[in-house]
Parts: sequence; C-alpha cells; structure tokens
Amino acid sequence: GSGWATGGTMGSGRVFLSGAGTATAGLAIGGLNNTGPTYRSALTEEYNGTSWSEQGDLSTARGQGVGFGIQTAGVCATGDSAPTDHETAVEEYNGSSWTSGTSNSLGRNGAGGNGTSTSGLVISGNKSPGVTITPITEEFDGSAWTTGGSVNTARYGVMATGVQTQHCVLVESQDLDLQLQLLQKNMMVLLGQLLQQLWELYVYRINKVVDQMYQPLLL
Repeated sequence: GSGWATGGTMGSGRVFLSGAGTATAGLAIGGLNNTGPTYRSALTEEYNGTSWSEQGDLSTARGQGVGFGIQTAGVCATGDSAPTDHETAVEEYNGSSWTSGTSNSLGRNGAGGNGTSTSGLVISGNKSPGVTITPITEEFDGSAWTTGGSVNTARYGVMATGVQTQHCVLVESQDLDLQLQLLQKNMMVLLGQLLQQLWELYVYRINKVVDQMYQPLLL
C-alpha cells in the first residue's frame, strides 16, 4: 500500500487486543475493556474490508494475547486472563466459533506472534513471576508446541510479521520499564488535574460560607 485511510468502526472499543487475517478478512480478538469485574473481553469481530461484525466469543476472555492465522483458521494463544495473568490456554477459530487447542508451554502476556494455524510463533513477552521479560520463542505446528530460537533482546509488547521460517521481523516493541514510566507519568498528570479540581471546589465552598456569614451584616 501507499497510504492509510479510515476504515469501518469496530463494534466494541478495546485495548491490548489480538489480531489475525488480512486487510479484507481480518479478526479482532479479545482485549481489555472498561466492563468489570475482570475487564477482560472474550469478543471476536470479523472485518470484510469495509465493516466489522461480531462472531463467536473466546472461551477464555483475555487481553495481551497473541493472534495469528487467517479468518477461517485462526489461533489465539497466551495473554492476560482472570485470574491467570500469564495464560497458556490456546484456542482455535474455524470462522464461526472457538475450540480449545493444545496449550503452549510457557504462560506469558504481551508477547508477539505470526504465522498460520499450522505454522505459528509466539515470541518473547512477560512471564511469571511478576514482571519477568523472556526471550523465549515457541513454535506451533497445528497440534504441538516446541521451543524455537530465543530473540537476542527480550521484549514486551511485541509486534511481528512474516512466517515461521523466514522474514520474522520485530517491527515494534516497548520495554516494560518504559511503559511503567509512561503510566506513572499519566497517573501523575491525572492526579494533578484531580487535585486542581478539588482545590477549586474547596475555594468555591469557602467563598460561599464567607458570603453567608457576612450577608446579614450587609443588610
């Protein structure tokens, strides 16, 4: 392609969702939303190049998972579910519904992935315990997982493209420490805005009380 253009709007807004397929036959899988109590989504939406339509839900709601394959033969692996923060459950999509597949060996979230439903990859990400970035890669042949070559630099929030045997390129990643710094910065900005609003409310109330106290004296 040569440029970007606005496409159809999704039915459900989410963050940290997974994707698979092509520009005219795509999948949007799971993600995190603002609906409690877990804030994990099981929604699947299909894209036909123009518009989105909701299809069968995941069995395990999750965000920060890995998606690969095509619209009629997709895979969703790993991720952040509830209460499991480092998921190993794998699900396979046939174009209308999800079924359980073979679990991968290493539970993780924020990993990258690419390939097909019979030749896929899960790359790097965050594993247990806590915040532990791993360089480990796992390969999927459609029925079983095996450990592949580790990446040179362990990453979190990985995006990958290509196929399992060649042209696997890490096109975007972000260090977890940087993400935490950005989150802390945003939280400080929001906290500052909240404190400013509280101060303005406090001053307003004080002025109202003063006015009420002195009003009889002015009459």
